Amino acid sequence: MSIFPLDEILTTFKDLTSKALRVVTESKITGGYSPANLTMQNAVTANGNGTILNVNEFATAVLEVRGTFSATINFECSIDDTNWYSIVATKNDGTISSSCTTTGLYEIKVAVWKSIRARVSGYVSGNVTVVGKVSPLVNAEKSMQLTDSIPAGSSLIGKTQKYSKIQLDTLVNATSVVAGGNTGNILFGVTDEYEVWVLINIDQQPWTLNALRPWGGNVATVFYPSRLNVATAYASANTPAVSLFLGIDIGTAVGLGTPTSMAEAKGYHLPPKPDATFQVVNGSANLATITVRVLRIWR
Repeated sequence: MSIFPLDEILTTFKDLTSKALRVVTESKITGGYSPANLTMQNAVTANGNGTILNVNEFATAVLEVRGTFSATINFECSIDDTNWYSIVATKNDGTISSSCTTTGLYEIKVAVWKSIRARVSGYVSGNVTVVGKVSPLVNAEKSMQLTDSIPAGSSLIGKTQKYSKIQLDTLVNATSVVAGGNTGNILFGVTDEYEVWVLINIDQQPWTLNALRPWGGNVATVFYPSRLNVATAYASANTPAVSLFLGIDIGTAVGLGTPTSMAEAKGYHLPPKPDATFQVVNGSANLATITVRVLRIWR
């Protein structure tokens, strides 16, 4: 007699495949540890760049600003420790800005950057201390419930996918821009999202939304719909002007036909670059109040 009869094995397999299977993927932590606090500015009494905080392969950094002072602390990021860009931070009271003049805790998303710094400028008096701390990058994935039986003769039962999500961030918060001025180039703060939608609120018109093309130059035709010299103000937060950032210039100036629908525009869409920036131009003769939010989509 066989120790494992074939008919018994087949019956057992049939029973197993008629039941629901649960596949759970585990969360993975990149970095694996959280380094000790780093003093980036140590009771300084003058303008200066301070000590760089390495944030490579970390998700967030929290900077604690201490002291009694009259000065400005500028939050900046870099991918090469040579070129530095402004980056927004969220204070513990919920306010969002790329610089500060008061003490507090400031959280910065740093997943795509190599380093950040807290540069002191406009020093008048007192002493400034900034201490930084980073936290690991967590890549969370979702569980998948298979409720159907495995088809006879099939060995493929399905596969798990990364958890998709949508996230809304405020990058410019009720900022005043003079007549004919602009917000300056502001980083989208891209990590690994697939799409970035831009939501504009501005109480004056005309206005323009520009972004940097991959090969340089700020243009409006990297968005769909394009927002060039818009003759309508969008003052209500509930009804912003919404455009998709395409990551590439789709204007006729570069030999591409202007899309006539969102479906056509998405045919040109490229995932945004980590160093992608945008700006809003106030084309009116009045002081404008501008708020910019971005809707990030992971697929």
